[in-house]
Amino acid sequence: AGDPMMAWDGQGNLFYMGNNFNRGTENGVSGGTRDNTGDIWVATYAPVSPGDHATDGSRYVRTVILAQNTFGKGNFNDKTDLAVDPATGNIYAAWSDFHGSGCNEILFSRSTDHGVTFSAPLKISSGICGNQGPSIVIGPAGQVYIGWQANTGGALEKAPGAVDGAAFVSSTDFGQTFSKARIVVSYAPFTSDQFSGNGARECGDAPFNCPTGFTFPRFDLAGPYLAADNAHGTVVMAFQVAQPSGQGQIEYVLTANGGSSWSAPALLAPSPTGHQFFPWLVASGGRVSAIWYDSRGDVNYAPTRAPCNSASGHTSACLNVRYAESADGGKTWGTSIQVTDTPTNLNYEQFGGRLVPFFGDYITVAAQGDTIGAVWTDQRNTVGAPDASADNDGADVAGDPETGGTCTSSLNACFDGTGGLDQNIYSAAITP
Repeated sequence: AGDPMMAWDGQGNLFYMGNNFNRGTENGVSGGTRDNTGDIWVATYAPVSPGDHATDGSRYVRTVILAQNTFGKGNFNDKTDLAVDPATGNIYAAWSDFHGSGCNEILFSRSTDHGVTFSAPLKISSGICGNQGPSIVIGPAGQVYIGWQANTGGALEKAPGAVDGAAFVSSTDFGQTFSKARIVVSYAPFTSDQFSGNGARECGDAPFNCPTGFTFPRFDLAGPYLAADNAHGTVVMAFQVAQPSGQGQIEYVLTANGGSSWSAPALLAPSPTGHQFFPWLVASGGRVSAIWYDSRGDVNYAPTRAPCNSASGHTSACLNVRYAESADGGKTWGTSIQVTDTPTNLNYEQFGGRLVPFFGDYITVAAQGDTIGAVWTDQRNTVGAPDASADNDGADVAGDPETGGTCTSSLNACFDGTGGLDQNIYSAAITP
């Protein structure tokens, strides 16, 4: 299972969306068809005692299946998002439908009966390709706004003039119909494959080693994340962009007319050093809050090096989470602050038989009035170990035979005693 998303309706009901799947073989390798089975679902949790907020979301009610993978056809539903309109109680869900061939799609479904039933999936991404990572927000009159990463130029993006960027649609009838999908801002996505030397999106030990000698997890979802600041009448969109030097920086745009026009892209928290990626936004009480991963503390930083890698490919703990906010609908942003109290090494080789890293895009921020909470993936508890083969990447973990350990699988309790797979989720409250 993966990509959990949650939203409340203001009446004590919690709606929980996610996906689950069984891959064709271990690590997802099953020839050219990728025979995945699984589905997209939304579960409902209600209060045990309505009116007693201490019991909100504590009673399981139901799970509704929205879509299922088609076995043998390379179909894979992933990258979910969920939003609830507190005024109407409508529930809106969107996700990416990845295909074995052709253009990926963004599908949308809604519930108007508090999660009892959902509409048939509606394709909202017609006319563009490379669609993934939808982000849903609700406007002041119930408008539904959705943005995601996309490109033009066909499934392989080879047509002349093809561009990458942020796609956008809007609905003014509570999700019954949507405007035509279009890319509203184009940019060069900051993605991990620029650091491999061979196009790979993640690099580690052989056979996952790359020509550059760097070790890093994939961060190839460079899509936008949206926030609707209804106090100021704006929708703000943030995304990770590869600057001409190769540095990754968070940029943002905003619209004050429901997406008809957008401001010029600008840096949200400019930094002369370090890479920034995976931005997340939320709006509450006239404030837009943003968090992201940031490697400005990397003493070995260079724009052409993967985060937390030295020139020789030695990794280190240099990644932090940072926060910034806007009090004018996203027009201007205050100076960013560091949220984490300990930097993390995102490059530990904990997956693929302890040969390659995986860090995921699991970071978020939520707000209710002046209460702001951030959640992120953190490796501070991971126990590393020297590699006897002396590859000197600083990314090997305790318990792995490569470091003299005896753990040969993550499916038993061996690593529990070494700390080598101790990748965790951390959170923090942020004071505006």
